[in-house]
Amino acid sequence: MGIGINTGPIYLGSLSNKSFRDYTVIGKTVNIAACLCGLADKFQVLLTKTTLESVRQGEFCFKPIGEKMLKGLSKPMEVLQVTL
Repeated sequence: MGIGINTGPIYLGSLSNKSFRDYTVIGKTVNIAACLCGLADKFQVLLTKTTLESVRQGEFCFKPIGEKMLKGLSKPMEVLQVTL
């Protein structure tokens, strides 16, 4: 399983009645994370530069893997990989 992480605004919605409850998130931020998940190899964690800016310095190690053209975007986005 590969993981894609992106940080930004989302739209959160809930659907429910007496016997059913479900939540979903949508938006550009979610779409980018899903694209990164699709790019990630097994056991790989990919993230965007906006997520990197939200992480405390020294908490994790990262390796840039280059700019990737993601579905729905007009220009490439810088993608990083979490390393051990």
